Amino acid sequence: MNKNISQSKREDASMTYNEVKRYLAETSGGRDTKKYSNTNVEDVRREIHTSKQ
Repeated sequence: MNKNISQSKREDASMTYNEVKRYLAETSGGRDTKKYSNTNVEDVRREIHTSKQ
């Protein structure tokens, strides 16, 4: 019975892939999180540059 309880606790403590990405971004200030992102940096730069004009 204790084995089932500890397994249940581990399952409750687990995070999904997207939850981990969000947690890393929020707790690291975004430093070194590029490998977890699918954002196209060049698109963002173009959008920022266009909105400033």
